Amino acid sequence: MGFSKGSVAEAAVSNGNGSFPLYTGIAPVHVVAVNPTAEQLSAIYGRPVEKIADYTGTNQDGVKYVRLDFILKVSDTLLEHEKIEEPVFGKLTFFLTTGVMHNLDKTKFKIINDYGQTQWVTEEIFKAKGYPVNNNGEEMKDFLLPYKPCIQGEEELIQFLRCYLNIPNFREQVDGVYQTVSVEKLKDCQSAFTLEEISKMLNGDISPVENAISYQPNNQVRVLFTVKVTTENKKYQHIYNRMFAKAKDYNWKERLEKFIKANESSVNNLEFNYAFGEWKETPSELPTTTPKASENPFDLPF
Repeated sequence: MGFSKGSVAEAAVSNGNGSFPLYTGIAPVHVVAVNPTAEQLSAIYGRPVEKIADYTGTNQDGVKYVRLDFILKVSDTLLEHEKIEEPVFGKLTFFLTTGVMHNLDKTKFKIINDYGQTQWVTEEIFKAKGYPVNNNGEEMKDFLLPYKPCIQGEEELIQFLRCYLNIPNFREQVDGVYQTVSVEKLKDCQSAFTLEEISKMLNGDISPVENAISYQPNNQVRVLFTVKVTTENKKYQHIYNRMFAKAKDYNWKERLEKFIKANESSVNNLEFNYAFGEWKETPSELPTTTPKASENPFDLPF
């Protein structure tokens, strides 16, 4: 299906803040590179970067993966504080693997449609190409067909790209009731990679992602900057990769706080405040588990 080209995200004018090695908090950013070489990264940071880790490989379980590093730069035009004196960069990372997602008892698999919508289905429903069912056994007919298996990391990547490209929601409120938009509008809500494109990425060809970013190269997206603390007590700049917001979504903080409270393990070993600024070393606000990918029960091309 591919991606809608999205739309230009209008930028609001305000202030900026900070100029220190490590930052935390919500900030608007734009993408300056995806999986750059060491030479390209040196030019972006203005300092030597001698080596970067391989972007593709196989993990300890023998599962093939691709790492997608989005180099992001804070956009001071949308910051709600004092002016930033020096450029602030961060790296947002996604890992895509060959395994589809399964629930804890392995009775259901995660699926994703052409609009970034996800749900869980049994293998029988998947093979029949039927609707997901809720806990009452009722078909969820507000889930748009068709769909495909969702691989590990895909849902969050799609969510990020939807926000960055300013792609509209496929549901709208009419007279207080949410409903799917018209067929004419629905084409502007598309956001999906084909299985062939995912296979390309797993083999190191990230052109599907680069093509998507190229539709709106000047757009911005809101992310949460954090500091990752390793078991050796080393600190690294980090960007939370489970939730994002469009550039002008000024009310995102409330939803983000609620999401993190419900998913505490997603911020294990992360230090952060929600207000953007220089990181001050304090105990973590909350004590990341990665969903486990299943074996491939479907005839996927990777």
